[in-house]
Amino acid sequence: MTVLVALAGLSRPPARPPDSTRDIRLGISNARQVVLALAAFEKKYGRYPDEETAVRVQEEAGESPGSAGHSSNSIFRQLFAAGVTEDEKMFYAKISGSRIPDGAISGERLLEKGECAFSYLAGATKGDPPGRPILAAPMIPGTDRFDPKPFRGRAIIATVGGSVRSVTINKDGHAMQRGENLLDPQRSIWSTRPPVVKWHE
Repeated sequence: MTVLVALAGLSRPPARPPDSTRDIRLGISNARQVVLALAAFEKKYGRYPDEETAVRVQEEAGESPGSAGHSSNSIFRQLFAAGVTEDEKMFYAKISGSRIPDGAISGERLLEKGECAFSYLAGATKGDPPGRPILAAPMIPGTDRFDPKPFRGRAIIATVGGSVRSVTINKDGHAMQRGENLLDPQRSIWSTRPPVVKWHE
C-alpha cells in the first residue's frame, strides 16, 4: 500500500507556478528580445534609437517611424522601420493597462497604446558600462517609480550589456539594486548622463 501511494504521488503533474511568476518570466523573456533588437539597431546606426536616428531611419526607409520624442512606443517604432524586427508581441508584459499586441505593424496600428509595456531609458551609448539600464517595467508613467502590483514587488530591468533580471521594488516605489535606487542619477553607472525616461503608453 505504501508503495502504491508513493507511485501515485509520482504520477501527479507538476504544480504550475503562480500567475505572477509566469507573468514575470514572460516579461523577462520578451525584454531579452527587445534588447537584442536594440543592439542590432545600434550596430546598424551607431547609436541607440532617439530623435536623431528617427530622421535617419525615415530617410533610409522612406517612411516615418513615428514621433520619437514622447514615449517608448514611438521610439520602438524605429526598430520596425529599420528592419531589425517585425515582432510586435515581444513588447508585451502583463502590467496595468497592457494588452497582447495584435501583430498589426503597419501605419498607426504599430505599437498602439497598451501594446508596449517597457519604458525606455534613453541616452545609452555602446561605450556605457554593460550594467547601464536601458529597459524597465512596470514603471509608473510620469515618474521614476515602479508599480509593485503586477510582479509582486519586483521590477524587470534590462541593460545595454544584454542582461535582464528582476529586482526588488521598495516601499517608496524605487527599483533597488545592492541597496541603492537603480534610477538615482548620482549612481556611477550613468556616466554623468542621467537617464531620460521615455515611458510606455
